[in-house]
Amino acid sequence: MAYEIMFLEKKPAFVLTTREKIWENTTVQASMQVEIDTYLGNHTKWEFGATRIGFGGCGIIKTKGELVRLTFLLSQESLRHMLLTISFLLDKLSLFQDRNARLLTVENLCREEYHPLSGHVSAGFRRRLKSITTKDKKLIVKNMRRAFVSVVPQKIVRYSSDCFVSIDGVGERFILGCFGDCDIAIYGDQYAEPGNGIDFSSHNLDAAYQQATLLAGLATLYDCIKKKII
Repeated sequence: MAYEIMFLEKKPAFVLTTREKIWENTTVQASMQVEIDTYLGNHTKWEFGATRIGFGGCGIIKTKGELVRLTFLLSQESLRHMLLTISFLLDKLSLFQDRNARLLTVENLCREEYHPLSGHVSAGFRRRLKSITTKDKKLIVKNMRRAFVSVVPQKIVRYSSDCFVSIDGVGERFILGCFGDCDIAIYGDQYAEPGNGIDFSSHNLDAAYQQATLLAGLATLYDCIKKKII
């Protein structure tokens, strides 16, 4: 396990769990600082301490033996700091394990008006899509809505009802969507040989809140898939 990403509804929060202590020696290169300043504001630094990690110290660190649990609480104020921190960590963690060895690999980019979300799912993940139940889908949508209302201005909270999930178990595909005509999916024009993993990508993800909403749905789908293996 290089990492796992989960969504906690009650907090709500993203949780990144790993055994790789990459952040102890993680530094932000000077060449990245201009891009970070543009996205987050001038002089926003990477922080790492006994209990906090990330841009603006947005992540909470807890350890249990070799396992490290990083929790990122969702809020409008810390949204961009959280997403850029997760992006930075996932990029580093991706070096520790081949993506074909994991059920799910995630890549989230953070730019001023551009927040694509993409990655890779294994053959085992694809096969188990047919086992996703109506109850699972209701939970996925519920968590997407929970994330959405936690990070958007009050004036668009009502659009949480736009969140949806569609699973094609036979075709081994999924699509998650939310307000703004955006989605992440294994799209219909993509092809993978049976027994192989496949990439997923996104469409029209402009805003940070859209990325957070769909990442919540993806993390919940991942959790549902994991439970089919046990």
